[in-house]
Amino acid sequence: MNISKSFPRRSCAGMQGHRYINFAICRLAEFFVCAFIGWCYEVLLTWAVLGVFVDRGAFSIPICPIYGIGALLMGEIVKLAGTKRVGEIFLVCAVSSTAFELAASYVIEAVLGHGLWSYSAWAFNFEGRISLFSSLIFGGMGVLFIKVIRPGIEAVDRK
Repeated sequence: MNISKSFPRRSCAGMQGHRYINFAICRLAEFFVCAFIGWCYEVLLTWAVLGVFVDRGAFSIPICPIYGIGALLMGEIVKLAGTKRVGEIFLVCAVSSTAFELAASYVIEAVLGHGLWSYSAWAFNFEGRISLFSSLIFGGMGVLFIKVIRPGIEAVDRK
């Protein structure tokens, strides 16, 4: 008797039947992995620029939720775009993350009354909210997410 036919395989990639739970768990894992990588990036960048450690995390834990949300959005946008080549993924991620960062900066400022970041001292910035350099970094981080992190989490799920 083939037991795999009796019990459908759950997977991050699919969302049929009982797979909703695994899909949600995989997206949650992606969120936290990317939020932690974002925290590492923020801490290292702050240390490199200011020469001091500044905990850029939220809720007293080492995560920056905006990176987790941004990664999940980038993943869906890349899927909708149907692109597979690294250069195209980089471009889609750079553009979509820049648009997300710009929109998020306005929302955060409206809610909190002040911004959480400023690229004012960086070349090629727009109102200190976005910059070419950060867009390039986020494009690279998007490729890392699409080509390494997401497949890695899906591989762990398959085991």
